[in-house]
Amino acid sequence: MFSRRQDAQRQPTARKAAQRLEEEFGLALLDRLGRRVAVTTAGESVHRMALAWRRGV
Repeated sequence: MFSRRQDAQRQPTARKAAQRLEEEFGLALLDRLGRRVAVTTAGESVHRMALAWRRGV
């Protein structure tokens, strides 16, 4: 497991990656609700497509 400090260091990188994907797709992939984050329907679709691509389907 990661310590809280390690996890906090990874968050900006993950946030930037998510923002780049949102810009590239032109879709909101995550709903940011204060400190909480929820995956949107579009985000779920992109995730399923990425998993299929990874499996080579």
